[in-house]
Amino acid sequence: MISELKPQDFKKIKHLTDPCNNIEVRAVAEGINPGRVYTDHPDEPEAALIWIQGQSDFQIVGNPRSKGFLQGLDSYMRTYLEPELLKQNIHDVEIVPENREWGETIRAIFHPRYLSHDIQHVFGLIEDNVPPALEMVPSQLTITRMDKETLRPGRYTNHAFLEQKILHYWNSIEEFLQHGIGYIAECNDKVASVCFSGFVAGSTHAADVETVEEFRGQYYAAGAVRAFVKECCRRNFQPYWDCSSDNMGSIRLAEGVGLSLDFSYPIFWYNLAPNKEESEFMEIRGEQVLLSSLAVDDLDFMSSTLCNKELWYYEESVEENREEVREKYRSRIQDAGNKEHYDFVIRRATDPERTPIGIIKLWSYVGFRSSWELGYALLPEYCGNGYGIEAVRLLLQFAFEQLKAHKVVGMCNSLNERSARLMERSGMVREGVFKEELNWQGRWVDQYFYAILEKEFIHS
Repeated sequence: MISELKPQDFKKIKHLTDPCNNIEVRAVAEGINPGRVYTDHPDEPEAALIWIQGQSDFQIVGNPRSKGFLQGLDSYMRTYLEPELLKQNIHDVEIVPENREWGETIRAIFHPRYLSHDIQHVFGLIEDNVPPALEMVPSQLTITRMDKETLRPGRYTNHAFLEQKILHYWNSIEEFLQHGIGYIAECNDKVASVCFSGFVAGSTHAADVETVEEFRGQYYAAGAVRAFVKECCRRNFQPYWDCSSDNMGSIRLAEGVGLSLDFSYPIFWYNLAPNKEESEFMEIRGEQVLLSSLAVDDLDFMSSTLCNKELWYYEESVEENREEVREKYRSRIQDAGNKEHYDFVIRRATDPERTPIGIIKLWSYVGFRSSWELGYALLPEYCGNGYGIEAVRLLLQFAFEQLKAHKVVGMCNSLNERSARLMERSGMVREGVFKEELNWQGRWVDQYFYAILEKEFIHS
């Protein structure tokens, strides 16, 4: 039976958290940073789910075969934890597994949800040195160490920003000053940027960095971070820098102050869908591409794509009226409860502008047989990078894991070698040829029929 531990009992999970690479679980278990702990047994826990207040996520540690978690965690989340998250206006549940085996267990426990995942990088001071100077840090910057004076109300005109940042990770300013260190890059009596200990476990200090919007892009963060890392070196602390794998700005900053990649870990998340509109919107993230449900803002792209005769060169017929296409798909968006079709826009996962690069669709083929058909198109300038293959694989995963499909099929003109090759490389098999099925450009041509079964996809 899953139960919540009282803070004074957090020590009961130290044998589970001490071996962990992630500092956050150790910081909470040691009572340094605020959080909550849920275990499979109140006295002799084998597994623990730890709420990390400073990150607004869960981390899960211990025995990944814990019967208590395997049998009861999903229900416990739905009944107790998810309603609390919604009250805090948190709509995404993020869970960090301790290791690869826990990753598989998370997939099993939360199989009814649609899980997304990504990779986080952690940088540390692998080589015990920091560059003596950084060209990107202007010499005129004023960098101030955090202490009682700098953290008193009224010291800076935007003191509220500073206080809010610290109290997100700590129970009080006093506790932060007792355990942590930090630096402020200031400008005209304002806090421009901060770098401080978000979590502390032993001699490891996890850095949290934020720059006030009006000062971004002016290297204030670099100055505060460099001062933080220098103090860590001087006091034999280990700086710990955590960022997403696609945050190149954060990675460059870490490397610029002498930090190197230490380890990486996965993070999973799912959406709580607090209302119908949000519940129908989905994002399926891969390593290279992101599939997002068609939205009103995508209607221009969808209509221009479907009416592009060059893009659909091998099709028997192509849409011509963009306005009719817009209205057709606008109706589909409004009729989100219809589970007979799913329309996605393909984007590059690392593109902050979220520029659409293609479309991919899934619709019911034979309902009582649980079979679905897919279709896709990728803009020519993005072909040859593996985007299409990953998009198809993600859609197949969605079909088999979420829609419980038995079979997914796809068809193409026999002359369309690129489309045939894409389906084959995605794991689909050519099961047949429809002789002279298509009347294409005034002549009869064959149509290839591709398919993949659920059991084939699982083992592919």
